[in-house]
Amino acid sequence: MTALLKKVDVPIGTPAWFMHEVETAQSEPRMHIVQLSPTLAKTILDLNPNNRSVRNTKVIQYASDMAAGKWALNGEPVIIAKDGKLNDGQHRCLAVIDSNATVPVMMLFGIDRDTRLTVDQGVVRGAADFLGMEGVANHALVAAIARMAIAYEHDHFTNLNFANYVTSTVIRERVAKDALLADAATFGHTNYHYSKRFAAASIIGFAYYVLTKINRDEARVFLERVCRGDGLKIGDPAHTLREKLLEGRMPRDRKIAMIFKAWNYHRRGMKVRANNLSSTLPFPALV
Repeated sequence: MTALLKKVDVPIGTPAWFMHEVETAQSEPRMHIVQLSPTLAKTILDLNPNNRSVRNTKVIQYASDMAAGKWALNGEPVIIAKDGKLNDGQHRCLAVIDSNATVPVMMLFGIDRDTRLTVDQGVVRGAADFLGMEGVANHALVAAIARMAIAYEHDHFTNLNFANYVTSTVIRERVAKDALLADAATFGHTNYHYSKRFAAASIIGFAYYVLTKINRDEARVFLERVCRGDGLKIGDPAHTLREKLLEGRMPRDRKIAMIFKAWNYHRRGMKVRANNLSSTLPFPALV
């Protein structure tokens, strides 16, 4: 490869190098480790007018990791067909451009164009899968709570709109340094037997994660009373919250908003009627 590059006199990773590789990779496939720059990514995309629809959430996730220096060379190649068109790697190229970052990738040349229809046939691994591979207990629940916690902080404690953009890398890093996430997952899992009619374990676990930072014992007692319904009286915020949640289906974020509002009534020692406990967003500041 060194002799070939000297002959054509172009630096590896440049658009000129890319075009030379396309022109000379007709006989058999070959692989290179390449620094994928915004300039090279644009060259690749410009030669690829008919690719699949872009999933913007995935581009944002990739770009976030790239901009933060968290992108890893994992052996998944950017695949270039014999005609120079992109068989796999569109989202990575778009993310490089959006993040204005240069990242290392494996780049495979000389593949038949039609094989693009066989790419990405396996199940995509998510944060929960990676945590499970690392031996984390309740890994799916831990990942879900971590995702919500990161989004909650990103959105200044008012909503979880950022949740879909939190990457697996960021979740894994957070889990590794935040022991409270495991406690919250255990709490959500333990109480799911009682809450499953009105709230997922991830909702209960996330509420515990947030509220326990204010008062751990009080958060535990309050949420257990909501989940189990033991000894509740009419007007008690835990009773009103439980009854409202049992009324019917509502989106996750509205359930969390209602839990936080009931908590505030509880902390102030106030009673609350059903018609005064709303599920509107944004989330309230907590007391």
